[in-house]
Amino acid sequence: MMHTSRPHRLRRAVTFMAGLLMAATAVSACSGSSAGTTDSSPAASGNAAVELNGLLPRLTAEKKYQIGYTLPQFRDPFWVSVAYGIEDEAKKAGLEVVSSNEAGSYADLGKQLSQVDDMTQRGLDAILVAPVDRVGIAPALDNAQRAGIKVIGAGNLASTGAMSAGVTFSHIEAGHRMADAIGKHLNGKGKVVMLNGPNGADWAILRDRGFKEELAANYPGIEIVEQAWLNPDRAAGQTTMEDWLQKRGDSIDAVFSAVSLTAEGAVLALRNAGRAGKVFVATSSLSSAAKDMIAAGEIQFCYAEPGQLVGRLAVQYAIRAIEGKEMAGAKAAEGDEKYPEKVLYVELPPITPETVGKFDPMILDWAPKGFSPA
Repeated sequence: MMHTSRPHRLRRAVTFMAGLLMAATAVSACSGSSAGTTDSSPAASGNAAVELNGLLPRLTAEKKYQIGYTLPQFRDPFWVSVAYGIEDEAKKAGLEVVSSNEAGSYADLGKQLSQVDDMTQRGLDAILVAPVDRVGIAPALDNAQRAGIKVIGAGNLASTGAMSAGVTFSHIEAGHRMADAIGKHLNGKGKVVMLNGPNGADWAILRDRGFKEELAANYPGIEIVEQAWLNPDRAAGQTTMEDWLQKRGDSIDAVFSAVSLTAEGAVLALRNAGRAGKVFVATSSLSSAAKDMIAAGEIQFCYAEPGQLVGRLAVQYAIRAIEGKEMAGAKAAEGDEKYPEKVLYVELPPITPETVGKFDPMILDWAPKGFSPA
């Protein structure tokens, strides 16, 4: 089968960042830390060029600005890593984090709205937010903007001009990459099931879109036979995958999982059915358990999402927004979205069984062991 060539708009950035990551790994090796552990602080701690991956210079704030943040859920290690990036970068850049919050679930928009309203009433200089609902969060962010507070997206974005800028991943590209990995492995023909993220979450919708676009364009012989929208959760992924295996038996050739928490559950179901390693699993966002599953060949592709880096860059964008400085590296929002007008997209090379041993998640991704959001 011939596959059309589709340019990846972030490929140059990936090559550049891969070089920095290799340099950072060398620093890690020289300092005696072991890749993939969580026993210590990031190996390259204090090295701004490494910690910000060469994307931005580290600015020190002109004043000790007060900031706060709200993220979706701390049971997801990705958001804990984002929180660590925010808090550690704030210390290094001379800011004070005075409010840290989690909505607790993608279903709890009301709680997140209250958190933003509380930070607005406190008169903070900036609020960093990863909305559980891109549209639903808008009224609270609009109020914050009217109060003179800068709003920065940290991982998830909002559909309002009140969000000055955001740092995230190209979720469409993530879907493209996962589809391409599955398509090549299956030689363009087979049956795939989709474990999507929460219904209504913009990142989940965009990954779904990117995945289906890539299959339709380059792998029309691959059929999507099941699909479910789930809150990122291992148990939900396992239960859903068990139901599909019971229904479809050995006919499932591959699994698309929007995030690694549900992929972990899918792998557990595949293990119980004696099919782990036989069904190709593609996912995104590296958890500790997922890293082990990749090393064992049970997850074959993971689109890297360095949470710590996202948090750090969001803090740097907050400083620039407050002080009226240039948002270097910013692009327009992807998909059909108009806002935020300035978005910094982050991407690293994918993690596979062949490369997982060379990837040290402590440098740009994971929070150190023992960290909990303040």
